[in-house]
Amino acid sequence: MLPREGVGGGGGGGEEWLRPMDAEQLRECGHRMVDFVADYYKSIEAFPVLSQPGYLKELLPDSAPRQPDTLDSLFDDIQQKIIPGVTHWQSPNYFAYYPSNSSTAGFLGEMLSAAFNIVGFSWITSPAATELEVIVLDWFAKMLQLPSQFLSTALGGGVIQGTASEAVLVALLAARDRALKKHGKHSLEKLVVYASDQTHSALQKACQIAGIFSENVRVVIADCNKNYAVAPEAVSEALSIDLSSGLIPFFICATVGTTSSSAVDPLPELGQIAKSNDMWFHIDAAYAGSACICPEYRHHLNGVEEADSFNMNAHKWFLTNFDCSLLWVKASQANSVVDFKDWQIPLGRRFRSLKLWMVLRLYGVDNLQSYIRKHIHLAEHFEQLLLSDSRFEVVTPRTFSLVCFRLVPPTSDHENGRKFVLRFAVGAPLTEERHVDAAWKLLQDEATKVLGKMITPAPASALGCVEPAREMWPATASLRLLVLPVAEGPEPVRSSCAVTAACPPGSRVGTGTDVECYVDSCVDGRRELTPVGARTGDSSRLQRASGRAMKAAAERGSSGDDHADGRQEPTPTNARKGDESGGQVGEQRRRPRGRATGADASGRADRRRKWQPSGGAAATTTRPREVARNLADLLPARGAHQP
Repeated sequence: MLPREGVGGGGGGGEEWLRPMDAEQLRECGHRMVDFVADYYKSIEAFPVLSQPGYLKELLPDSAPRQPDTLDSLFDDIQQKIIPGVTHWQSPNYFAYYPSNSSTAGFLGEMLSAAFNIVGFSWITSPAATELEVIVLDWFAKMLQLPSQFLSTALGGGVIQGTASEAVLVALLAARDRALKKHGKHSLEKLVVYASDQTHSALQKACQIAGIFSENVRVVIADCNKNYAVAPEAVSEALSIDLSSGLIPFFICATVGTTSSSAVDPLPELGQIAKSNDMWFHIDAAYAGSACICPEYRHHLNGVEEADSFNMNAHKWFLTNFDCSLLWVKASQANSVVDFKDWQIPLGRRFRSLKLWMVLRLYGVDNLQSYIRKHIHLAEHFEQLLLSDSRFEVVTPRTFSLVCFRLVPPTSDHENGRKFVLRFAVGAPLTEERHVDAAWKLLQDEATKVLGKMITPAPASALGCVEPAREMWPATASLRLLVLPVAEGPEPVRSSCAVTAACPPGSRVGTGTDVECYVDSCVDGRRELTPVGARTGDSSRLQRASGRAMKAAAERGSSGDDHADGRQEPTPTNARKGDESGGQVGEQRRRPRGRATGADASGRADRRRKWQPSGGAAATTTRPREVARNLADLLPARGAHQP
């Protein structure tokens, strides 16, 4: 029990008083809590990453306790009732969304902030809180090489918000007030906001709060040929139409590291558009801003010189416990004393600069750069694993530590006009290469199961598969991934042979002809068989049989409408002639087939499954959206431990 016996006072002698902050109690209980947290991190890898919801109400009473409980009892309930319902964001097997980093330094900073427990809405409420925040944000601005106008020594400066959603709202409100001051307070209904369809949904919410009419929010379609970055010419076109209609363009939001695919919008061009039209230019670098402290990634911020505000989240990828979102503005009130209550939505604010200060002090810039580079290297490693397996396709080029990929179905019939893509975001503090390898093996195992259900080949034993390609991953493995629909790519060519569809690369097969083969690689969507010996020992017969197989595969692949067993799939005549309406599914259309490119022109084991769309209007009909979905939604159940 935490209460201690009081002495004297209005309560009378012998009566227990609640002493919620007793130094010795704190020492004793704090030590136990630190031990509990340390044990949790020591064993975090053993927990399934994703937990199931909807259970806790049955385990806890429906009203608060009348009498105090023991700390031991509380720890038991945390272990038995709370942890089973926690999604373990700090697990080394967590690859969902974007990371939310914690660290020893960040944890200690949170402890100290909780100990002081100030409400630092103005300078006088705690000068150290305000002044440390100013200093630390200047440090960080210099690390990012932001323009000097963003420093406190100029008219600008930085402030810590809770999240990027708060940051974009604050920037939007400042831009709105500036526009209303220029054009008159009755011009609100004419104000127009511009952003990509890849911009975080927080912007639309901010527009609702700020009173921007929903019909005046221009969502410009991103360009899939530019890796889903917004096209400046598309923004200019929309802006010109609005100007001719008497509307007032006043705000552009660009993103460095979009949620869906980590795309980087063209900052210099968008900045010039904003400058030419006297618009507020905001940059959201919530995720990728951390990477830009590394010199080799700083060029992604080129163009920030024209920005009016810039935001990044230290709590995502910078080892600073949630919440800690950094916002810089070029112009602020030129007061000798800063009251941060005027730079945010709420009045009160926590001493959040402590944890960021401690992260910078205890780790140093060099180590923090190495930490970022390690995760990018692990993502590159995962990307190379994908490229080594022709069943998978890397959908967008990897820029930072996010890899977007998909499992290529054996026929386009399984796509229903849409393509679903997995996001693999490396960034948890404890993730190492072995965890990435484990995730890859799990994905390979599930791919084998899924493809086996999507096609109906002859049994592998009948086809002569004698050498398993890979070991099976244990059913107890548990991972959490995201799935989101992205723009349609070129239609994959159907497998040319049921044998090759049944057996994964590396399997040894008997084709029923004169040739015994290894399933080698994928050429334009077809499995390729590599002869390993003639059953008759006649090399000329081997060559003839191999030639016949390759010729038949080429003939089937030329139309793209044949099944492996020779059945013809009906295709609308206008689709064969290139009219995309024949391939329409609902309101979405299939893209024209693209061209597979790779490092090896022969298309063998090193063939890379990266597609280059052939362009045209159909290439931009469908766009990525942020749709969080469990990997298990698309894959067969693996048992109790599968998320």
